[in-house]
Amino acid sequence: MFDTKKLFREDKDLSIITQNSRGEYRERWKLALKDYKDGNWSSAKTKFENFMEERPDIGTSLVVYNYMKKRGF
Repeated sequence: MFDTKKLFREDKDLSIITQNSRGEYRERWKLALKDYKDGNWSSAKTKFENFMEERPDIGTSLVVYNYMKKRGF
């Protein structure tokens, strides 16, 4: 079984990526990330799609979204 929480704790690149957003966006993004880490990929997918539409300049959502997409959500 793949441990996504462990990946985000130990991967330096993902740590850097998740520190790039601030304020209200960051709080909502953290909720999407929590869904992702908890395995609620359906909810996370929707939230990340909304973020990508709202803030296409922040690639963090796309990174996580593509990871889930490659694994069939």
